[in-house]
Amino acid sequence: MGEITYLCSPLGHATVMLKTVAGENPPSDRQSAATYISQADQFYSQREDLTRLQQGIVLLRQAITAEPSNYDAAWRLAKFCYYLATHVNDAQREQPF
Repeated sequence: MGEITYLCSPLGHATVMLKTVAGENPPSDRQSAATYISQADQFYSQREDLTRLQQGIVLLRQAITAEPSNYDAAWRLAKFCYYLATHVNDAQREQPF
């Protein structure tokens, strides 16, 4: 099975790294990815609470895990990370989540 790593730095940079094993088909579950995206959008509407925003980021990472080529999940993840980076204070910036 392949390994997918998603990083969201405090500076708002989203990095996606995908390492697959030769001959392996990546998982594809469009309905599941769409569900994760929909739930993440609900959290984004409550983004003033940064914990809700972080929960949305987790859901988007799950959507990309379910469907690595999902453009909607990828750009939303970048948008969520950017918002988080621009709304944390200095103490929070140094803490990984």
